[in-house]
Amino acid sequence: MKKVLVLIIGVLLSSISCNSDDSGTSRVEIRVHNTSDYTYSNIYMDVATGNKSYGDLEPDGYSDYKVLNLAYNIAYIQLEIDGETYYMQPIDYDSEEPLSGGTYTYDIDASDDTTDAYGRLSLTVVSDDE
Repeated sequence: MKKVLVLIIGVLLSSISCNSDDSGTSRVEIRVHNTSDYTYSNIYMDVATGNKSYGDLEPDGYSDYKVLNLAYNIAYIQLEIDGETYYMQPIDYDSEEPLSGGTYTYDIDASDDTTDAYGRLSLTVVSDDE
């Protein structure tokens, strides 16, 4: 009986640890939401721990969730609007705290005030677990 109990506890602890990376940060799931009036094409995002392609999104469209081991409130984002490429480039992640485990939506907007390749996009991170 004791062996069965030890085996059950071991399996439970193993399944919990599978949801964390070596740094103890729980995995996160990220999706993209196009909050602009423009169609986004070839959405590509890098959150310092891996590159993810999110495809194309119509205005107010949502992508599927992508699983990451680590993510932040900032990200490198590249996408196209009407054939023009736009970027959001973080300087570094050194002062950023990782997001805690869970599901998040990265709301990406495109300003009408500028068409500058590096100044048009903005990002708001929303926890979907709250």
